[in-house]
Amino acid sequence: MYENELHRACAKGNLKRVKKLLEMDININKETKKCKVTPLHSACIAGQYETVKYLILAGANMRSVAIIPHWTPEYFAQVQGHALIVNLIRIAQSLVDKDIKRDDIFFICALNAFKDGMSGKSEEGH
Repeated sequence: MYENELHRACAKGNLKRVKKLLEMDININKETKKCKVTPLHSACIAGQYETVKYLILAGANMRSVAIIPHWTPEYFAQVQGHALIVNLIRIAQSLVDKDIKRDDIFFICALNAFKDGMSGKSEEGH
């Protein structure tokens, strides 16, 4: 039940619900049974920028691959035309690849400054 609730909340951009479900120790990388889609995939598909950022900071696997059609969250965002999310994931993954921890102030500031530096354009709610 909660697996679907978490995916739904992520797709809708309901951060309050996402946070509450994760506080209940729901696995942030929980995959759906059929397609192996994670909550991060769901948020990326729906263009929920703030939800994507929250999931990344909370430890979501940015390289998880759905079974159908074998796409990462980044690629789902790209196909859906969510360029800000694609770039956010690329920045976050590059920091992780450099062993910068997600709770490091530099990591947090980099993600928070990214959207501000993009002229305030928002994809949330698309």
